[in-house]
Amino acid sequence: MKKKEFWLKVFSLGVGIAISFVLIAKVCFESSYDKFYQDIERIYKIKAQYTQRGDDRDYGQVSGAVAPGFKQYVPGVECATRTTFYFETGKYVLPDKSVITGDFALADSCFFDVFKRPVLVGDPHKVLGENKQVMVSRSFAERIAPLDSIVGMLIYNEEQPDLKMAIGGVFEDFPDNGSLHYDVLLSLSAYPKESTENWLGNDRYQGYVKLQSGVEAATLKDAIRLMQEKNQPLEEMEKEDLSIRYYLTPFSKLHTSDTFVKNLMLILTIVSVILLFVSLMNYSLISISEMVKRTKEIGVQKCYGAGSPEIYLMLIKETLVTLTCSLLLAALLVWAAQPLIEELMDVKLLSLFIPETVLVLLGVLILLLVLFVVIPGYLYNRIPVSVAFRNYHVNKRRWKLALLAFQFVINVFLLSLLWVISVQYQQVLNADPGYKYDQLYFVHTRGVDDAERERCMAQLKTVPEIAAIERAYGIPMNGTSGNNIFLPNDARSSLFNVADQYDATAGFLDLFEIPLVEGRLAKPGYEVMVSSSFVEKMKTFVDWSDGAIGKEIYITEHCDGNRPPYTITGVYPDYQFGGTVSDRTRPSILFVSEKEYMPYILLKLKDESPETLQKINAVLADYIEGRTLEVKSYKEELIHLYDDYKKIRNTIVVGVIFSIIIAFMGLIGYIREEALRRSKEIAIRKVNGATVAEIIGMFVKDISRLLVIAIIIGDAAAYYVSDLFLEQFPIKTDLSLWYFLGADLALVLLVIAVVIVNCLKIAHANPVLSLKNE
Repeated sequence: MKKKEFWLKVFSLGVGIAISFVLIAKVCFESSYDKFYQDIERIYKIKAQYTQRGDDRDYGQVSGAVAPGFKQYVPGVECATRTTFYFETGKYVLPDKSVITGDFALADSCFFDVFKRPVLVGDPHKVLGENKQVMVSRSFAERIAPLDSIVGMLIYNEEQPDLKMAIGGVFEDFPDNGSLHYDVLLSLSAYPKESTENWLGNDRYQGYVKLQSGVEAATLKDAIRLMQEKNQPLEEMEKEDLSIRYYLTPFSKLHTSDTFVKNLMLILTIVSVILLFVSLMNYSLISISEMVKRTKEIGVQKCYGAGSPEIYLMLIKETLVTLTCSLLLAALLVWAAQPLIEELMDVKLLSLFIPETVLVLLGVLILLLVLFVVIPGYLYNRIPVSVAFRNYHVNKRRWKLALLAFQFVINVFLLSLLWVISVQYQQVLNADPGYKYDQLYFVHTRGVDDAERERCMAQLKTVPEIAAIERAYGIPMNGTSGNNIFLPNDARSSLFNVADQYDATAGFLDLFEIPLVEGRLAKPGYEVMVSSSFVEKMKTFVDWSDGAIGKEIYITEHCDGNRPPYTITGVYPDYQFGGTVSDRTRPSILFVSEKEYMPYILLKLKDESPETLQKINAVLADYIEGRTLEVKSYKEELIHLYDDYKKIRNTIVVGVIFSIIIAFMGLIGYIREEALRRSKEIAIRKVNGATVAEIIGMFVKDISRLLVIAIIIGDAAAYYVSDLFLEQFPIKTDLSLWYFLGADLALVLLVIAVVIVNCLKIAHANPVLSLKNE
């Protein structure tokens, strides 16, 4: 084997293995989520289906009493647990006033009965059963003190300095390929019983159960219904066309059943297989070219007694050397690109190589070894010795064309898919959410003393670069919680659910440039503004033909006890909560206040320069004690919501680049082999007056036929996969023919450019030398 061909094989295979193996590892990593838990097949998450007047909605959260209720009332449930959120910042202050970060949840004493993790220090039943006690992860604890001296140490979250939490135990960290990633678990006894023992409303809890061995979740339907009948007014709810149904979803499938994850795994699998296949095709192209040259060598070895085993052994040795060098190159490339890989894959590189990944990769390597040995060995053994010495020139051109065509199909597919995903990413990124956010910034001040916040805002108003300042309970980008609507003097206790934005100051809508469709701004007190879809939804229940202004409504949570109804004073157009991939038509409400709890400070800037941001951060540092607050760009934070889609796009970009490089290496090799094979023909054509353009055109014509076939097949495959990818978006781009034609044109121009560049030397060669050599 010549050194040139050898290193071509190594480079082609090494690059393909490096990228495809990383992608395969990511797919294995995603598919292995939560499989490390003991008895994972018996762990389920409690979900709820709410049906209200024909409108079905599934929720992943339940009321506080539901999970313990499963353990108490449903036979076959071995244990149950629940968690909920509390702090919005993950910063914790240590006794020495240093700050470390960690993920937090409130959890009950049964948590580790369901999700078993090795406990290194303490008794989780005791710790999570006592008020203001916490269990912490090993990595969190090791940042504080040695494990044998950490029990009893007090920490607090910077949002609530008065809530001192005593560390009572340490558990082993949750692996990266898990849905739960907690560093601090606070006893649920710190939360009020009105929430933890509530059967309806306040659906803030993640509920989980572990079933007894042999119990099937489907058999518990009747028992779950009986539990509800004992604790919820089902008959009264059903009279008002409202029902709640609890059901169990296997915890092991929660991650992989997510639409985004499924599409991610599908796309990564396709790209990884394609890259590996392209490398294999290139390897095969080079190997087929070698076969003609090596027939005499094989014939000589057969004359000296070499049989089939010896030929296979020779090929095994050669293949092992090639694979070993390719693997070393792949390892070097992966090591050099580690930061990029971890950014794209969103996980540490070493975490990708779990046992499942190693087994799959070993299987792929064994398959490659077999393919690289068995097929060439079979072909070599078929060549008769007498034929080998009669200048064996079997035409392998059809094989080469077929392999080259496959590579073109693959690149057409990848380029078209990349084009569609890029257009969709830009569409999502630039979609109109229904409000303006240019030069809008925000500061989240949860846990800050009200007096400090007021002094800080007063100082911010003196900064000349700030055009407007408002406050709000939440911001549209973060989504909202919900409450139910009902009417005065109406027997129906609930009509429909709305997105409740709670309170904002009077200039909130103006800040986001959201106009009022009718009416006026609400005033502090018992007034409220509603969205256009709220009015349309209400028309299905009552006659509001004269408009919504002046109508009175009740809102759960806001109208408990003897509080009067709220009067609608204004209607604003619908806008989106969450990112632009979210539903825009959910009815919503908004209150105006000056004194209610509103942790978000919203700033409209005249100047977005670094100097302006430094001034704002300096004010925050001077006026907010004990906290490190930072002003953030609304636009940048909104863009971050789509980072996962950006990573998919960038992953395919990398795949396309290397796929094209590998394919073009094969194309260059094919052109040179064809030029050598047809050197006499080319020389005769030139002697008879053929121009350089005609010689080049001859090669371009041959390749163009392949491209036409590749474009048809590649575009059809890309259309199918693109359609699957776009299904997850409520706002999606149309699959325009121009996207595919644009990708096709780009590839055609690249291929023709490579053909022309590599044919110039051939076309200018002296025909006399070619005929002389012939």
